[in-house]
Amino acid sequence: MTLTPCFDGESPVNLPASWYRSDAIYELERRAIFSKKWLFICHTNRFTKAGEYVRFKMAGYHFFLIKDRDGNINAFHNLCRHRGFPVVGSKQEGEADPMQEAGQVSILACKFHGWSYTMKGALAKAPLFQDQAHFDAKKNGLLPIRTHIDKLGFIYINMNMSDDCIKWEEQFGEVDDQPRVRGFSIQKYKYAFTWTFENCGYNWKTLIDNFNECYHCRVAHPGIAATVDLPTYYVQGSDSYISHFSPPKADNADKRESGSIVATYLFPYAAVTLMPSYGYTMRVVPIDAHRTEMQYDVYRPTDATDEDFNATHEFFRQVEQEDKYLCTNAQKNMESGMYTPGPLHLRQEHGVLYFQSLIRDALTKHRELEEKEGRKIYPALPDGGLRTKEEMFCNKVESACGGKAGAGLWLHRSAFSFGGIGKDATPDTSQSKENLDFGSYETSTLMMRYESYIKRLATNQGYTGYVETDIDYSPLVPI
Repeated sequence: MTLTPCFDGESPVNLPASWYRSDAIYELERRAIFSKKWLFICHTNRFTKAGEYVRFKMAGYHFFLIKDRDGNINAFHNLCRHRGFPVVGSKQEGEADPMQEAGQVSILACKFHGWSYTMKGALAKAPLFQDQAHFDAKKNGLLPIRTHIDKLGFIYINMNMSDDCIKWEEQFGEVDDQPRVRGFSIQKYKYAFTWTFENCGYNWKTLIDNFNECYHCRVAHPGIAATVDLPTYYVQGSDSYISHFSPPKADNADKRESGSIVATYLFPYAAVTLMPSYGYTMRVVPIDAHRTEMQYDVYRPTDATDEDFNATHEFFRQVEQEDKYLCTNAQKNMESGMYTPGPLHLRQEHGVLYFQSLIRDALTKHRELEEKEGRKIYPALPDGGLRTKEEMFCNKVESACGGKAGAGLWLHRSAFSFGGIGKDATPDTSQSKENLDFGSYETSTLMMRYESYIKRLATNQGYTGYVETDIDYSPLVPI
């Protein structure tokens, strides 16, 4: 099943508010998008010497890039294979910069038990494990992540560990060979610094929707409205990227803020913007379904003057601040439950429609695969997350006690009563979910007594079998 944009009569409409607040949708995005798609990271010129590394985080995943002695840039999950301690960027509390984002090392050494790894990820040392007969050092290297460097020198990763990983070219086509980019000498853009908005109160998709249209610019961005010819502004989406075309006003064509702006959105979460005197990349990093961290890497052309570079930086920082204000307040009504999908403009919001079509396609296809196999599939994990007996045991315990990770059943609010209710009776609502102890004997007994009721309810609502936690259906609560 592929979900196409919803139409309200004549106009396409926005995604439902639930997609911007549902924890289950977010977890599905982690499996279907952030574990399967190629993710833009940064430019190769951030790495000039062997041993230089940069830490990153993305939708709950922690990883790093490092330049090895052969000049290759490798990517690994930031965890020691022994007991999971971070391999890079870990200092004791109280030290300056307790989780530093970048640095340089000669060996990747874990500060927990002293395991160490080469810059290519091979296990170099595991103290005292040499006398363990069944220990295989070759099987305990760092968990690698696929990388790709495009023609412009930008680095991408893909966390999918399975053999069916999509090729970079299949996802992004010729994004690195756009005619409008050819006039820029990318190698002269040197990394300058990174700045962030931390803990932003909105879903990551709220910001991406906003980025991919300039319908709001005339109202919310006075700086852009004053310099860009908004009536001729348009976007074009294809191959998982969206090209933004923003011609300057005739009387502002020579001004630094509006001259030759080349912006490209890269599904799912990033964008690159280039100008003659300035360049920056944007990563919209999900923290959870409700919070996002904005990360901006700034690049300075070697021939840019201080005046032009600084003025352009302040201009775009102001624009990003304005977007944060818009998204934070829009998200409040996504969370309230009052928003119903509004109409989208076919031309002015074409980029939003294209982005949302990519979201629908990725989520529905992965969910169909999970339903076919009867389990959740985690592409970033070896074997797609097939569980050991101990993990399956934990999953059952969480399900019985209302744990988020393993919940497989849902209980209707109307069943919250400990009274003697027959199988065909209508349960009352005297017991709220807030007062329930999901780990208690009484609640466990209630679950068993109403097992048939739950199944009948799910069937009546159009679902078969168990009702999965990734269905955002408000009358149901997890047990």
